[in-house]
Amino acid sequence: GVEFEIFYNPGKHWTLAMNYAYNEAWINASPAIPAQIGISSLDHSKHIAHLQTKYAFANGPLNGWFVGGNAIYRSSMFAFQGIESFISPAYEIFGVFGGYAGKLGNYHYTIQANVDNVLNKKYTYSFAMLGTPVNYSVSSSLRF
Repeated sequence: GVEFEIFYNPGKHWTLAMNYAYNEAWINASPAIPAQIGISSLDHSKHIAHLQTKYAFANGPLNGWFVGGNAIYRSSMFAFQGIESFISPAYEIFGVFGGYAGKLGNYHYTIQANVDNVLNKKYTYSFAMLGTPVNYSVSSSLRF
């Protein structure tokens, strides 16, 4: 397989990050089920891509605030368990986030709110495993 990552700053306060992975794997030996030889290996996507963008406000009344979003794509994958097999279809999910980054004395802190799978897409990511529906989270960090 091949994997690469690109980071780009189109502006002083704007960042973009993208990664892509290509993985072609297949079964080349299966003493228990010889019919599997030559098919795509189980539970992996041939193509996976992730894109994220973030803009941090640096001036005015929004100084310290930031907003962003992300997109995740996974191609279809072959799943097999016992005598059952199926193709889990490709999917893409989107998320948004925003927060505030500040300084308290010598400490830097961040508070961030996330909405993942913002379109509430129904998908499977593994054999009969449903993906997470729209969900919300808040996190904080302190750096010293």
